Formats: sequence, structure tokens, C-alpha cells
Amino acid sequence: MIKQTPALGDMWYSPLVPAGRKRDILDKILGGSFDDLTLSFLRLLIDKRREHVLTEVEREMQDLTDVSRNVVRAEAIFAVEPTAEEKTALTESLQHRTGGHVDLTVRIDPAILGGIVVRMQDTIIDGSVRGTFERLREQMLNEA
Repeated sequence: MIKQTPALGDMWYSPLVPAGRKRDILDKILGGSFDDLTLSFLRLLIDKRREHVLTEVEREMQDLTDVSRNVVRAEAIFAVEPTAEEKTALTESLQHRTGGHVDLTVRIDPAILGGIVVRMQDTIIDGSVRGTFERLREQMLNEA
């Protein structure tokens, strides 16, 4: 909701809005639609003036959910839009490599010149033309 409603985000993260006012707004907006435990947690963040950690909590909850469901999130960066077959082949290859279900996000970045860069968890696989040129350049400089 905070991402979709800028005014709510401004209120949530503002140190100028008193905690009592934030709690009232929270109860009014989310009162009947959220679990009591979730509301209690949000109120605790407000009371302790730790509203800024909500983004990290969301990220950590997503990571824990992914682990429990055996989901691996991956981002593939292509220089040009890949075909459906290329996306499918890449997803299957990554699933075979990781042993989990891969949730693949595709991004286009012409700066890589060609090939692909894959980021998943703590791993970066750079198969881009730009990356190859940079590695070749480093190798030549080290040999000189």
C-alpha cells in the first residue's frame, strides 16, 4: 500500500507526523482488513520510531517465503528483447543449476552490447559482450 499510495508513504516515513496520529491513521485504514499480529507489529514500529525498517522486513519476509517454497529469484539482463524460447531455455537451465523453481525477471540494457548477465542470490554470471571485452582488457593489461 505504501508503494502504491505516495501520501501514505510520506506519512509513514515522516518524522514530523506524531506517533499517535500515525497509529490513528493505521487503525482507520487497515483496522478491519489486516491480521491483529500484523497491526501490532506496525504499531510497534511506530512506537519505537523504526518505520524505516519496514522495507527491510518486507525483503526478509520475501526471502524466507522463497526459501520455504524453494523459489529462486533471478534477473536476466539482455541487450535486446529475448524470444520466448530463449527465456524458457534460460529458466530451465537455471532451475537445473539451482534445484529450485526460478522466478525470472528480464531487463533490457543495450549497454551490455550482446549476450546476457544473470543475477541470482549472491551470484552474477556475466556472459555479456561488454563483460568479455572488459575481462580481455584486464588480461592484456596484466600481461603488459
